Amino acid sequence: MPRKIRRPAVPTAHDLDNEVSEYLLNRSARERATAHENRYKAEFMALLAEVGAPQEGGHRILNLNEPLTFASYNATGKLTEKQVTGIRRVRREVTALDADKVMALLERKGLVELCTETVRVVNEDAVLAANFDGTITDEEMEACWNRSENFAFYLVEE
Repeated sequence: MPRKIRRPAVPTAHDLDNEVSEYLLNRSARERATAHENRYKAEFMALLAEVGAPQEGGHRILNLNEPLTFASYNATGKLTEKQVTGIRRVRREVTALDADKVMALLERKGLVELCTETVRVVNEDAVLAANFDGTITDEEMEACWNRSENFAFYLVEE
């Protein structure tokens, strides 16, 4: 027998005001909490930089006097309890080649042909111009578009 999935009832016009009110209350609480969380993180990062115990790799850590229980919720609202024993600043390093410096090096070494490649990309302006002048028909152009639809949720404000 197929399992029945219960879906929440669509709010009636009467319930909508209450539902939107609850949504706004939760949204305001989240926005306020995010602002406070960001302020705390900035303070903790400054504290870690100043007095955190250095670790290998450039990280820094401060341990709490005793573990704290933290209730974490995933996107579906499932609760997971965690024990927090300290705070840590993790050093991250991003490495990327500087294209201008690399090209200058390749030119000095005579390696431009060996170490570069030509990548063909569609010039949309040229395609649209070809459509405008009739070289590409409207029907051919229409067949080239990928179309999709999505929706966004917004509050209606005065």
